Amino acid sequence: MALVRCIECNAEVSSRAPACPKCGCPIADIPRRRPHSPRVQTIQKTGKKYKLGMLLSMLLAMGGCVGAVAANAASEKAGANPAVPIFILASLAGLLWFIIVRILTWWDHG
Repeated sequence: MALVRCIECNAEVSSRAPACPKCGCPIADIPRRRPHSPRVQTIQKTGKKYKLGMLLSMLLAMGGCVGAVAANAASEKAGANPAVPIFILASLAGLLWFIIVRILTWWDHG
């Protein structure tokens, strides 16, 4: 048995009473309070250095891919272009860097 407040007269009334003894308001109409459940708070644990590393690694990988395609297109018009392998290596280095940063993020934050 708990005490609840009447919505009409604000008097404390037993939760088992059919109506408020002071004003006659039905107690069944008073909304029951549920115990407070703890709020779930999501905390982002990934630090800024990991986010920066992921951003830079993906920029390097995408820049290497775009550069390789552009250098390959230019080499078809002008002959052999020695820059294509450099761009391919840059994209592979960016991809490897991204994988390493993802593993470090997982390792630090579980």
